[in-house]
Amino acid sequence: MPIVYKVVRDPQDPELPYRSVMMGDHSPYCTPYAIGQTTTPPIGRLFVYKQLGFAVKFRNGNQSPDRPCLAILECEATSVQPIVSVARYLEPSHIRVFWDGLCTLPTAQAPWGSYTAATVTPLRVVDEQGG
Repeated sequence: MPIVYKVVRDPQDPELPYRSVMMGDHSPYCTPYAIGQTTTPPIGRLFVYKQLGFAVKFRNGNQSPDRPCLAILECEATSVQPIVSVARYLEPSHIRVFWDGLCTLPTAQAPWGSYTAATVTPLRVVDEQGG
């Protein structure tokens, strides 16, 4: 299986899972990640990077008061594919139409080096940055 890198919110508590960066905790699409456990998204695919450097750039550009602690997980992945554009506004109500290919929302270029994967299995934390 190919190795990819996934940027996640670090809970700063070993008892809690890592979580999606762009979805809030109360979103039905907020995906939890745990080392050694295969993750399948509730809808669509998972955003990943094939190169650690691109994951670091994305992580550094998305630190904020709402997301102060982001980590990068090294993962095995299935069905890795490039993605070139994303919906500019990924509110929960728009997620399904985006992944169904019916999105009429404005799009933006996906972050440099972005790919998607059907599943990921986190192997280890390779980079973390606390808040």
